Amino acid sequence: MNPYPRLHKVAAIALLLIMSLSQKARAQALSGTYTINNTQLTGGNNFHSFTDFTTALSTNGISGPVTANVTPGIPYTERLILGNISGSSTLNTIRINGNGAKVQFNNTNTQRELLVIGGTRYLTIDSLHFMTLSDTFGNAARIFNNAAYDTISHCYFEMKNNAVIGQGDGIIIEDAQYCYITNNTIDGPDSGGGMIFGIVLGNKNHIVRKNIIRDFYSAGVFLGGDSVIIENNDIHRLGRSINANFYGIRVNNPKYAIIRNNIIHDPFNRTGTFTQDFRGIWGEKSDTTAYLYIYNNLITNVLGNSSAIYSGPVVGINFSPNSANNVAIYHNTIDLKNYLSGASGISIFQAVNFISKNNVVRNGSSTGNSRGFVYNYYNTALQTRSNNYYGGNYGACSDPGTSAPNPVSYSTKASFDAMLPLVEINSSNYDPQFNNANTGDYRPTNPLLFQTGESLNGLVNTDINGNPRPANPTRGAYEWVSASQPNNGALNAITTRSTLRCAGNYALRVALQNTGTNNIDSIRFNWQINGVNQPAILFPTNMIAANASGVHTDTMVIPSVAINGTTQIKVWIDKVNGQTDIDHTNDTMQVSLSTAAFALNSVQDTLCIGKAAVMKLSPAAGYNSYNNIQWQSSADNISWTDVPGTQATYLAAPVNTQSWYRVKLTTENAICYSNTRQFTLLNPAISGVSNDTLCGSGTASLQVQTNTGTMVNWYTSPAATSPLFTGNP
Repeated sequence: MNPYPRLHKVAAIALLLIMSLSQKARAQALSGTYTINNTQLTGGNNFHSFTDFTTALSTNGISGPVTANVTPGIPYTERLILGNISGSSTLNTIRINGNGAKVQFNNTNTQRELLVIGGTRYLTIDSLHFMTLSDTFGNAARIFNNAAYDTISHCYFEMKNNAVIGQGDGIIIEDAQYCYITNNTIDGPDSGGGMIFGIVLGNKNHIVRKNIIRDFYSAGVFLGGDSVIIENNDIHRLGRSINANFYGIRVNNPKYAIIRNNIIHDPFNRTGTFTQDFRGIWGEKSDTTAYLYIYNNLITNVLGNSSAIYSGPVVGINFSPNSANNVAIYHNTIDLKNYLSGASGISIFQAVNFISKNNVVRNGSSTGNSRGFVYNYYNTALQTRSNNYYGGNYGACSDPGTSAPNPVSYSTKASFDAMLPLVEINSSNYDPQFNNANTGDYRPTNPLLFQTGESLNGLVNTDINGNPRPANPTRGAYEWVSASQPNNGALNAITTRSTLRCAGNYALRVALQNTGTNNIDSIRFNWQINGVNQPAILFPTNMIAANASGVHTDTMVIPSVAINGTTQIKVWIDKVNGQTDIDHTNDTMQVSLSTAAFALNSVQDTLCIGKAAVMKLSPAAGYNSYNNIQWQSSADNISWTDVPGTQATYLAAPVNTQSWYRVKLTTENAICYSNTRQFTLLNPAISGVSNDTLCGSGTASLQVQTNTGTMVNWYTSPAATSPLFTGNP
């Protein structure tokens, strides 16, 4: 008989209570602010890894807003995988502030994505640097499984190692809705295959805004969903020398979508023959229940920085050989001038309810198949009006009654209008006289185009830069904004004093100009480093109005900006004199500042004792007064002494002992060193001669004893200058 039955019963209840409380603690939903820091263990409010954090989210869910602040430094070698998180809502959101931290992973065939969002809702991923370590597989991100209301912003997806065709893409959105992809850089490899598409859009209700999509294999954006907005993106392949088709935006039969304010340019950087296609915006649309709107886009520089020649078609906006039903093309600027072998601005195959108004096309060739537009089937329902086509043939269109695609080219507007007076009504063929196409200023200065576009009744209210459109707009993507406006500040340059840089901190110098009608006493700036927003700057100044005598320029200095490798700097004006700067054509500038790889080379590696060593520093040119070059030598490769020499080419004094050399570079406040260079010293000497005596006439075989590496020249007399023989038989 147990003398303490009640005591045992109480103990058992207490044990059960403790176990229950322990399980509840482990399952407590997350709420509040946490850290992800891989230098500390998981515990308290810190998680050692993204995996620990996402496991807690998936296991416990959330009961309030959750924010995770990531500590950058040591890369996180893992994937970021999120699933369906219970408790998330419009109020209970999840946000990961990456602060520039790097997430890297060696992707495999079954683990292709760096970022996985599978069913997650109300999630924001901000300012993370994702990098694939695999040279074969890799997708930047995948959003699927009914995920919704998710945002990826200010992230850098570095997919440059993946060079195999067909084994990766950038950001892939599958069965998801209401995704917001903004201010990211998606960067493919410089050569080889890599990501087929920069962004793939499935399902519906997504916004892709202000991204840099570069160095993809095929298309920058693949539009396969509905109710999608693609706007203000920079799409190019300037870093690649690949010979592959270029499609800036590939349209795959949506119902309703908007493509606006994008800049599509530079399909490659190569020389020679380019045997593929260039199509700035290309695809098909067969649905007739809703419209696809394409407006305020700039398509330019189809040759990149090269002299390549295409053997495939070059088209700005192309819906051929597919349908272009319910497609409205407004206010696009298509500049094909630097391609001289024939190109087309706008080309469609067959269409119902097709509209093209207020576009500007500039071609570069006046011969061959260069055409402003190509309409393969004549259709009286074509609404093509108030466009401007300059250079090359005016356009091409099938004749009325033609059943097959048989477009006839017309070299002049007059010949076209005489044959097809109901197509391209009020269109023109004026030189747009772009303000400065070399610097990206595509405002047409030809007064014949100024406010001569057709009113679109509120469909396109602003231009590509956000400037308001008047009732009678200017044709093309850019509305002309006169410089004679108040509060009009301009950015002219972003530089450092030194032209070649070591890794380190530099003072950024932002050149300013008053281009408006009133004095400027203050300018408020926003700026970014590698896509990450920095604190705004209020800069006091005293710049006199542009139309008055006095100082119209100033320089703002941002004192300490870290530059290591390639660093993207973007600066834009927010306010002038506390007011909005209404001219957005000159108030934004983005530059790429890089550090240099300083290398020391020599003409020869082996010297005779007493001879001078000739060394050269690479780069050999480009230095200025803010680049200090100091040559140094060492007897042990440990302790270094400055030696005379401040130029990139250095002729050393005669070398008599074993020595090492290097260059110390000071670029403003940053210091770095070249590689070291050591010379092998030889001390040639003849230690003996054999067979030097001959009795009578005959042939003598002479030999000498030398040290290793010595070449002997034989002469017939001490005064001879031409060797009889070289070598030592």
